[in-house]
Order: sequence, then C-alpha cells, then structure tokens
Amino acid sequence: MSDYLTLQGTTYHFRYFIPEPLQPTIGKKVIKISLKTGRKRLAKRKAGQLASAVRKFLERAMRSKSMDKQQLQRNLRTYLKYLVELDDFLRSAPVEIEDDAGLSTFFLDQVTESMKKADNASIKPFIDEFLSMSGFAPIPVDTLEYNLLARQMHKVIVQFAHVGKLRAEGDVIAEQEYLDKLFPDEAFTAHARPAASPLPAPLAVTPPPVPEFDPEPIEELIVDFINASEKTPETNVKYEFTIREFMAITGAVHIEDVNHPMMREYVEVLKALPPNYTKNFPNLSVVEVSRLEHDKTVTARTVNDKIGVMGRFFRWAINQGYMTTNFADGKRLPKGKPQHSTHEAYTIEDLRKMFAAPQYVNDSFRSPYQFWMVPLALYTGARQSELAQLRCDDLYKADDLWCIRIRPDDEDDSSRVKTVNAIRTVPLHPVLTDELNFPAFVERVHKAGHDRVFPEIKPRQGKYGKVVSQWFNDRFKKKLDIQPPRAGFKKDFHSFRNTFIDAAKQARVPIEMVEETVGHASALGNRQQSMSGDYYASDYNEWIRYEELMLKVNFDVKLSHLTNSKYHPGKK
Repeated sequence: MSDYLTLQGTTYHFRYFIPEPLQPTIGKKVIKISLKTGRKRLAKRKAGQLASAVRKFLERAMRSKSMDKQQLQRNLRTYLKYLVELDDFLRSAPVEIEDDAGLSTFFLDQVTESMKKADNASIKPFIDEFLSMSGFAPIPVDTLEYNLLARQMHKVIVQFAHVGKLRAEGDVIAEQEYLDKLFPDEAFTAHARPAASPLPAPLAVTPPPVPEFDPEPIEELIVDFINASEKTPETNVKYEFTIREFMAITGAVHIEDVNHPMMREYVEVLKALPPNYTKNFPNLSVVEVSRLEHDKTVTARTVNDKIGVMGRFFRWAINQGYMTTNFADGKRLPKGKPQHSTHEAYTIEDLRKMFAAPQYVNDSFRSPYQFWMVPLALYTGARQSELAQLRCDDLYKADDLWCIRIRPDDEDDSSRVKTVNAIRTVPLHPVLTDELNFPAFVERVHKAGHDRVFPEIKPRQGKYGKVVSQWFNDRFKKKLDIQPPRAGFKKDFHSFRNTFIDAAKQARVPIEMVEETVGHASALGNRQQSMSGDYYASDYNEWIRYEELMLKVNFDVKLSHLTNSKYHPGKK
C-alpha cells in the first residue's frame, strides 16, 4: 500500500507506475493524483481504491490493447465527416426539400436541447451506428461508459446539424469556413462526395473495452446542479454549502471519486459534529471539529437532511451521465422515537422581565417591529417569519372581529409559509386590539404608503424572519439573563409558540382548535382520519376560536406602560 502513497508537504498523493508495454497506449508513464488529505489512514483507503480501479483498467487494456482518448476523438471526427459527406451526397439528388431551412433549424434546435437535457435516447441510432462502424462491442445503455459516449456524440450531432443549417440557407462561404474549422488538417470541398459508394468502409480500429474520458470535477458540477434545481436562493445556498462540506470531509475532487466507503465515512463525521460548528469553530476544518469531544452533537434529522441533499445531487449527476450509482441511498440514520420540541416555553417571570426591559420602559426601541414582535408572538402563537412578512391587507375584519391572514405572497419569493397547514386566519387577542390597538398601528403604516406592516424588515438569506430572530436572540433576550432550566433545551423567539400552546393546553382548549390557529398539522395526521372529522369538517370559524381560545389564553403581565410608546397609535 505504501508504494502507492507519496507525501508532498502535508498532502498525500496517489502514484501508480504504468507497465512499459502499455505506456504508448495510456500516454503516460505514471499516474499521479492528489488525495487532498493529510490523514494517512484516509489516504491509504483512497489509494487502495484507486489502485484497484487502475489495475482493472490496465488488465482490460492489456487484453484488448485498448484505444486511448485521442484515438476515440479521431474516430468521432471520422464519423462526423462521414455524416457531413453523406448529407452532401444526398443533397446532390434532384429532389427539392420543402422548407429545408426551417427543418434544418428545427433539427439543430432539437439536438441542442437534447444535449442540454442529456436525452441519450434521441441519439441512440447515431451511437449504435458509430459503434458498429468502429467495430466496437455494444455498450449497455444504463452504464456510465454509454452516458459518457453519448455526451461526446451529442457534440458531434450538434456540429453536423449546424453544417446542415448552413447548407439549407445556401451560405456556401460560411459552410466552407465552418468545415475548415471542423477539419483543419484535411482538404474538404463542398459537394465533392465520391460517387463510388455513399457509405465509407468500416473504420479500421481495434475495439477498446470502454471509451475513456476526463473525470468531471465536483467544483464545476455544483453550479450546473444549482442552476437546474429551480429552488429559492436560500435553498441554493444550503445545497452549495452541503456539497462543499462533503468535499471537505471526504477529500473528493471528481465525481468519479465517490463510493460507498466514502459515504459511510462522511456520515460518521456528520454524526460527530456539534450544532453551529462553523460559527463556534471558525478556525478549524470540519474534520478537525469532528475529532473534538462535544457535549452535544447534531440530530439525526440534521444528518439526514444533508444526506438528502447529496442524494439529490447524485441523482442529478446520474441523469446527466456523470455517474451511475446514487451512493447516498440507504445511508440515512434511523429516525428513532419522536422527540419533543427543544424549545422551552417562557415562564411568567420570563415575560415580566421582557416587558420590564429598558427598551419597553424607556421607549428606546429603534424600529417598530422590535416593539411589536414580542406581544404579537405571545398572543398569536405565530412564527417569526409569518409576523415579519405581514402585509397591511392581511389585517381584516370577519363579522366585526379583527383577524390576520397568514399566507404566502406569490409576488415575493421571500414571503412564504412553512407548510400548507400554515395558511390560515388568526383571530386577534383582545390585548392586541383593545389594549395595544394593533389595527390602528397597521392603518397608520398603510396610510404612510407602505404595503407591509413592518417595511423596515428586509429579507436576509431569503427570509424576513431572520432579522427578527437575530435581533431577539442575539441582542434583546441576551441581556435579560433568561435561561432554560433543563440541559438540552433553549428559549428563543420560537418559544413564544410553545408558550401560547402551553397556555391553551392549561385552559383545556381542544387541541385541534389550537393546531388550526398556530398552523400545525392535524393531531390525526399520523393516524387514520375519521370520515366525520378532518375529511368533511370545516375549520372552526373565527368567532368560535376567539371565544373558546383567545379569551382563555391570558398571561399575568403588566402592559399598561406600552401605551405610552411612540409606536403605540393611542387609544381606540
């Protein structure tokens, strides 16, 4: 094994000497590849895998004296010349083709689009003809070798279609210039097809076991994958980070490097990482962080999310012909038993600390959202993003009862809801309408010419709620010394949802009514739903939820001093 490893500086390299009889065929005396790691154990494993793959390739090459990449390209160019000459021969027949230019343009557009989508089936007749004329054995269509050959054949067919388009347009000069570029070393004259035989003799080459191509760098594939994903900017950032994290953990450089042992090691490293490691260990690599002892590591859900991203990336790579196996399949961790939320509800003492904070007492908040977010979250149970993205027309009256709509905005990619259950209406608590007069505040904002209730909030990383969480968790709450009483739990902005739900539970409000109001999935979601329940029954109307929920959820906190704030619109 050590014969395959060399250490240059702090990085191990793989080295394999080519047997002398095969050096002219392979085109080099030694294969040398950086393993992108300074860990000897990992380097030995990767070197062993590479050595096994190289030995198999060399054995096939020794048996068949396989053709090198340059020979393959020469064969493809000969096949292209054959197509161009055959087309020229057929055009010499005295037959007029209706709308030749239109059909040629259509064919060029079709094969170009086929190449973009890696639609190998559309060019299978060309591939079969090429293999037959070259004397190659048939290649199974579901293999990486076939997909790689198809990618090269797509390029040939696009070039052929372009020649046909120029000929159909009658642009002889442009046609000759393009042919000179395709065949710079050969004299190629239009309409010079020999009449003896319209088909050339089979190409005199020795068939190789498989065509060989340059490996595809993962770095270059990331951009193509993200462009094809059609996801939100936030999701694209997540995808790119996850793939680059995979490269950093495994040392993989090319897509061909990936294998099952590599994926298993990747999962083991993920399991050993603590939450927010990039923030808490900015000067260490991800592998170095995984080697440290941590009181808490990421959840199985976090690991599975990242495995899921890699699975989507590999599926895309398979469809594009870069690989044949999805190595993420079967790597997810068991979900285990359902876990309770790690967000601890706020106590009455916690709430009193918040509303007695200097910002509320001295009316020193810099922005309206900082004043309103705490009472809104406490008395609605809504998520931070749902409140931060509220529009003025989301406030409305239903039978003389003030309510807000929680819904996405089709014209704003940053305005969205978590699930379909999150689209709902929420009747406003009397503290928000009678004591704090939130509707009057919204009206004042709307009259000032704003569509959003909190126009000062701009999306960060594709989310309106990001601004709220950073302000509340990192600045406002941090100074109040509010800590969860149990290890492994936390108190943050999301804890207001737990506080609202817990208060409703203590008031014996039906759970399905609470879930409809806060936008949770049905309590029957994991069980069979009844015919008279979720399938046919409508939601509780706003007045029922107001009387049976909102009027029963109360907190023993003093808010009278909030009415003196510059952000309070005054009494009704």
